[in-house]
Amino acid sequence: MSRRVIQLSQQADRDLDQALAPMEPHHIENAMRLLDAIERDAVHLAAMHGTGRRLETKNPAFGEVRSWHVIGFENWLMFYRPTDRGIQILRILQRTRDSSVGSEG
Repeated sequence: MSRRVIQLSQQADRDLDQALAPMEPHHIENAMRLLDAIERDAVHLAAMHGTGRRLETKNPAFGEVRSWHVIGFENWLMFYRPTDRGIQILRILQRTRDSSVGSEG
């Protein structure tokens, strides 16, 4: 079995930096648990491409994008695109009651 590749986009990396910064240093255990959950779920998604909900859009550029609730952190969403060798994680966002997935800041 070939090793699956997990690519983290620059935006997803920034998403994580922004999310984790307020957690440090007082909530480092929570930050580590979130990172572990994201890594575990990314490995699962790379192995099982069809997992998660397909993004409903008319824009063909986002036709293959899927969303996934991070297990144990259901208010966190990962948006990813399957690739030939694994997945590319596009965004990692914390969902709030007053935000919508499609809005851009």
